[in-house]
Amino acid sequence: MRVLLVSENVPPQVNGIARRVGKYADGLRERGCTVTLCHPGSECCWAFANPWNFSASMMVLRPLAFVELARQRWDVVHVVMPLNLSGVWLLAAFRFLHLFGADAPRLVVSHCNLGAYNESIFPAGLTWITEGLCTAVFCPSCACL
Repeated sequence: MRVLLVSENVPPQVNGIARRVGKYADGLRERGCTVTLCHPGSECCWAFANPWNFSASMMVLRPLAFVELARQRWDVVHVVMPLNLSGVWLLAAFRFLHLFGADAPRLVVSHCNLGAYNESIFPAGLTWITEGLCTAVFCPSCACL
């Protein structure tokens, strides 16, 4: 099985999501899966410090890497939230391909209650828009863990 795992939180960061992502990737590899981990510091993206938490990194996918990742054959694309904008755009690309009959991978989103998260960072009047975009437009067929 080929798995694309997209996360802004990975070891050596020390937080719960980073530890879980690291264990998850290791566990998949131990079971014979081919795992590509796209994260700040990997070749697929530019990394920068989170302006609200300088100890954490954020990422923006390089345009050519985005195209290459979207063209590859994946069995599963797993995007770890919250607010992983590069991952959301990948989900949107795979959703778009699926709408036009392409053999798209299973899409998985994890580690975030988008409603609660959006309420904590966006003005109250915008939470329904951001949640609707993420759940109804970008990834209505995603499995949420």
